[in-house]
Amino acid sequence: GSDYAANASLFMDAFGGSDGIVLQRPLSPPTRELVDNYLFALDRGADFCRRHDATLVLVYFPCYPQVYDPSSSMEMRDILAHASTTLAIPFVDLTPALREAGRGQVLHLAPVAFHPHPSGNDAIARAAAVSLASQHLLG
Repeated sequence: GSDYAANASLFMDAFGGSDGIVLQRPLSPPTRELVDNYLFALDRGADFCRRHDATLVLVYFPCYPQVYDPSSSMEMRDILAHASTTLAIPFVDLTPALREAGRGQVLHLAPVAFHPHPSGNDAIARAAAVSLASQHLLG
C-alpha cells in the first residue's frame, strides 16, 4: 500500500524489538554491544577475504522506514559506512536509489510484509549494479 507513514508505524510496531532497534536514538547500550560484535565479525571477515584474494562488499539495504520516513535514523548506515572506509571494504548504500524509486511507486509488500516486491527488487538490482560498476567491482 501507499500509506507510507502508517506502514512505517506498523513496521516499528512489528519489528521495533528486532530490526528496528537500530532506528532508536540513541542506540541503547545492548544495541551498541550488538553493533560492536557485528563490526568485530566484519573486521574478521574482511581479513579472511583479503587473505584469500576475495573482495568483500558491504551492501546497506535500508529498512522500510528508512526509505519512506525522512526522519528515520540513519545512524546504523553511517556506522557501517565508516567501518567500511576504515576496513577498506567497498560499500554500497541502496538508500538513495530506493528513496528515489519509492517516490514514484510502491516498492514493498507493506503492510502485509515489508519485503520488496518485483519493482522493489528491480530497483535494488539496478542500484547495486550501478554502484558496483562505479567502483569498478564488476568484471
